[in-house]
Amino acid sequence: MTLDFYQHLPAHIDPVAFSIGFFSIRWYSLMYLVAFAVVYLLLEWRIKHDYAGKQIVNNDKDFALDLLITVAIGLIIGARLGYVLLYDFAYYAAHPLAIISPYSAGSFTGIFGLSYFGGVV
Repeated sequence: MTLDFYQHLPAHIDPVAFSIGFFSIRWYSLMYLVAFAVVYLLLEWRIKHDYAGKQIVNNDKDFALDLLITVAIGLIIGARLGYVLLYDFAYYAAHPLAIISPYSAGSFTGIFGLSYFGGVV
């Protein structure tokens, strides 16, 4: 009985973390935001503490932020392309604009579908 509950646990979790009107934030996107924030704070901490006693060059902080933004954009693009190639390639080959279109059947749905494997690549 207990094992059955744990096997079906994702079915009992609401994918929406919170909603404000028609705008909702899902747990998956919230974890992306938390991960990017943690990485940025760790980069700042490392820059500050690796230069203990030395003068911190402002370019190092700028470089860290530029690197984080570039990696975040690359991760999101790679994760989306990974989803397109691995999960429903036939549909997206027939409808290539659906890869970036936030509309489905005439209504706004947002862009959904990111693959962990694509993000890693």
